[in-house]
Amino acid sequence: MWSAAPAAGSAYYILDNKADGALQGAWGARLSTNPALWTAPASTDFTKGTIVAGSDLEATLCFKCHSSYYWGAGSPPNGVSPNGTATTPVETDVAMEFNPNNRSGHPVLASLANFTGSTAPKNLAAAQMVAPWNVAVGTQTMTCSNCHNTDAASPAAQGPHGSAVTFMIRNGAAKPGWPTAAASATGFATTFCSDCHVNANVHTRDGAHTSAPCYRCHIVIPHGGKMSRLIGDNNGTMPTRYAYSNSLANLNIQSFTKAASDSGYQKSNCQSGTSGCTTHNTAASENW
Repeated sequence: MWSAAPAAGSAYYILDNKADGALQGAWGARLSTNPALWTAPASTDFTKGTIVAGSDLEATLCFKCHSSYYWGAGSPPNGVSPNGTATTPVETDVAMEFNPNNRSGHPVLASLANFTGSTAPKNLAAAQMVAPWNVAVGTQTMTCSNCHNTDAASPAAQGPHGSAVTFMIRNGAAKPGWPTAAASATGFATTFCSDCHVNANVHTRDGAHTSAPCYRCHIVIPHGGKMSRLIGDNNGTMPTRYAYSNSLANLNIQSFTKAASDSGYQKSNCQSGTSGCTTHNTAASENW
């Protein structure tokens, strides 16, 4: 966790995914088995138990409401934060999204080096991360509350108890840009992604990329995905909930191939039939 009212990018980030003392004794849903690629856990994959600080994952607390442990084989409940024009989109299964058998995701259940579903390079380069995330990249883990937190300032209670900010994004009041901001340097700086990431990749390649909003290429719930680098596609079986406004038409990508390095991306790594991207016409290797 962190100290009260930290500055963005400061050392309050603890590169760890364990529950802290504030959760000691609360009950949660331990995920004992990770399912296959982009598969919701079964009820038998969870065990109800009392959280032990420093041992259990912080996500254990979150899973009891934000995964299929709660809704089982039924339908997920509707959320209250809008997804574009979809005012009450359904909640999603965070245990499925953070599964290290997926091709991409944030290191909540396992470090990126231990993402079995991902191909090399599994993590971004250190130069693409801001401090303190630029140290031991690939071996770090993180908590849900590194991104989700109350918007109140110190000395108010800290933690994901509630917020006036959509999706309870930590620092979301100051950086409300995701996912509609353009990928330009100024646009990227308005997103909470900039708390951890540097905008020094294919986003800055040319005008077409820098003017496009995040949701043209990426899923709008960036916990984890079936495709590498949190990419979404508009001609596969991707659930519409992961597209902006619940519409696959808002995505430009049809298929994607992860490059061996950030500087190695070419037009052939992305397939797109969208106007303005028609030169990206080679079928790539990954589809949803």
